Amino acid sequence: AYDALNLAQTDPVLGTARYSAMAGAMGALGGNVSTMKDNPAGLGIYRSFDITFTPSFMINNDGEMDFNLNNFGLVVNFGNRNKSTSGYVTSSLGVSFNRIRNYSHYSSLIENDAQVTMTDIMGSDLTPDLIYDEAINLGLIGEDGYSMFGFDENGDGLSFDKAWKFSESGRVYEWDFSYGMNISNRFYWGVSIGARSVRYTQQSVYDEACVDGNSWYLDNYYQATGFGANFKVGAIVRATDWLRVGFALHTPTFYDLEDEYSTDFDYNDQFADSPTIDEGYYEYTLQTPMKFQASLGFVIGKRALIGVEYDYEDFKSMRLEANNILIEREDRVINDEMNVNSSIKVGTEVKVIDEFSLRAGFAFVGKPMQTITSDLSNNIGLYIPVSVPKTSMYITGGAGYSGDHFYCDIAYMYKNQKRDLYVAMPADEPTLDLDYANHNVMATFGWKF
Repeated sequence: AYDALNLAQTDPVLGTARYSAMAGAMGALGGNVSTMKDNPAGLGIYRSFDITFTPSFMINNDGEMDFNLNNFGLVVNFGNRNKSTSGYVTSSLGVSFNRIRNYSHYSSLIENDAQVTMTDIMGSDLTPDLIYDEAINLGLIGEDGYSMFGFDENGDGLSFDKAWKFSESGRVYEWDFSYGMNISNRFYWGVSIGARSVRYTQQSVYDEACVDGNSWYLDNYYQATGFGANFKVGAIVRATDWLRVGFALHTPTFYDLEDEYSTDFDYNDQFADSPTIDEGYYEYTLQTPMKFQASLGFVIGKRALIGVEYDYEDFKSMRLEANNILIEREDRVINDEMNVNSSIKVGTEVKVIDEFSLRAGFAFVGKPMQTITSDLSNNIGLYIPVSVPKTSMYITGGAGYSGDHFYCDIAYMYKNQKRDLYVAMPADEPTLDLDYANHNVMATFGWKF
């Protein structure tokens, strides 16, 4: 259930540099290739051909750097030869590629002279399982369930050091194939077919080393890959010369996914030998939430734009199936613990001179999931770290040059996401309350003709 949430969420601000600098609040403004992933009606705003690409440079919370292609887009415009402003005016076909999610986080926790070992959790009555059985086989806990680690021959407790590291990597890409039309310069509509690919990797390392020389570790590796498809429909109404109102509806993305996972469990260089612990493979399908978007666009003369957008998603509507059968335990967790989630995006652009503009934006994404309860934690997965996302905030800014045919934009995006971090399950309270900060700099190069 948690993995489903992690795969369903996207970064609503990623796109072209202009789009990102305005925090993605362009659903009612259109005229940008990245709006195809929000409101395909924005294609109806176009009056020319457009080709654009956006390289991006990201620094995650640990200082790791990543260079990638954030966006590519192509718009083919079909003008009205009769130059009519009534009825059909123009239409466009568009193809856009966008990176819509970055998974790049790292966390670590070191505790010296610790007195409480995770083997105490393994030996509790709540958690008999394969790890429990292998801990007995390795000699970490006794047949009676009591820990054998961290004690001397007299049964006196010894101090030990423990360290935990957790990393995530990967990304979600989306191709959108869209069509938009302009009717009387007052009504714009559009449709889009989206194709997504996802690759997500999670690695965790847990170590305990006692002063008597004994040590053990439990490492987990998990990777999810897959492909999905969705459909979008949208409209923009030019209510007045200065106000545009936009609406869009996104169907769920229907994913076919494959999970691979493995575990290394070792005590004093003696490995657990259960093949079920060592590795596994799993195929399933995921239905993400439907999304509704409403947006406003304010056009202030020929000098300024203001965009406001509201997104609504119900993560309780996610659905996991294996072999076309609902996975009921995860479905109960989704219904009980996921939230109806809202996000808001606000962006502005000011044309300083005819060729040069400044931009700024802000976005806030609500909490998609409740804090894990102790009852739920017993069902999530034992001794596996869980990082539960809470609210996310984006602060953006940028500038752009636009000539007769060539244009160039640059943007900076700061993302801060709060998370509850559980080092291992079961747990009554989060181990850490974290703030993840990512920095993204991107530049868009485009040609209109």
